[in-house]
Amino acid sequence: MAESPADGFRQARIVEVGRVELECAERATPDAGEVVVRVTSCGLCGSDASMLTGRHPVIRPPIVPGHEVVGVVDRAGADAAHLVGARVAILPFVGCDVCIQCRRGQPRLCAQMRLIGGQIDGGAADEVLVPADALVVIPDGVPEEIAPIVEPLAVASHAVDRASGVADGDVLVVGGGPIGLLVALAARAMGAASVTLVETVPSRQQVVAHFGLTVVAEIPPTEHDVVFDCVGGGELPARLLGSVLAGGALVLVGVAAPELSFDGMLLQRQERAILGSHMYTREDFERALGLLADGLLPTGDVTLALLFDRRPLDDAASAFDDLIDRRSTSLKILLEP
Repeated sequence: MAESPADGFRQARIVEVGRVELECAERATPDAGEVVVRVTSCGLCGSDASMLTGRHPVIRPPIVPGHEVVGVVDRAGADAAHLVGARVAILPFVGCDVCIQCRRGQPRLCAQMRLIGGQIDGGAADEVLVPADALVVIPDGVPEEIAPIVEPLAVASHAVDRASGVADGDVLVVGGGPIGLLVALAARAMGAASVTLVETVPSRQQVVAHFGLTVVAEIPPTEHDVVFDCVGGGELPARLLGSVLAGGALVLVGVAAPELSFDGMLLQRQERAILGSHMYTREDFERALGLLADGLLPTGDVTLALLFDRRPLDDAASAFDDLIDRRSTSLKILLEP
């Protein structure tokens, strides 16, 4: 265990591929437009695992991971003093502010985008320094115990919003991990006529069924208005295009391979669409918070145990081991100071 001095704090750093160490860092004094968030919870996901294993396409150690952050503003610069004490989530992307995508308000699409929890020290720590404009204030109606799911729910909300045929449509979601489950729940909340989720792992099937969703072990032979690929890779997207109704859409949510091949006849002659979905916008975050406030996810003990495996920050190294080896029985491992 790393003991924090009075003027320091703990953070879990991926010091090199395959090794996580808990270290002490000096507390920062925020500039005018910055805040320090006291972390209450930091979720770990597949991209964090890929950073540790050296398989991430962009980000390499040494880094302090953690982009799924909720907490309370502890200190703030002069321009953000009004935020002290606010319960917040963090929008983890920082754009260049110069390119056309940044000027259009889409920094997540910036070619120079930096990630809080990647190129910028993240929330696997007692506290994290971030720009004040990276904050999203969590409404009072969102239960504290469910708030850590907001970042992956924003991913799902953005994915569902990418396709026009979800409302009143027949939806197929492939992959029952955290994102797949949340895409299915978001699609149901948007008014889909039916939602079917494909998952082969029995423990994940049980989680999906707990939320009242239809779960099957194989891709059904029927066609659907919208199909969400929450697995990714190189071969599955081409197969799933055949599961899309004419005029419908395939949404790629999981990390796709650099090169994909599709049947041009299926794609062009029956006007199927293939859509990419990457991260989220501020509006997606706010919509996700609204869904949580409206009770999208119940807060009973059984649901919380299925969703979250809460670990102390001191155990960050073993938490990452369990993330990579998929030893946790919950959908999401959380680090909590």
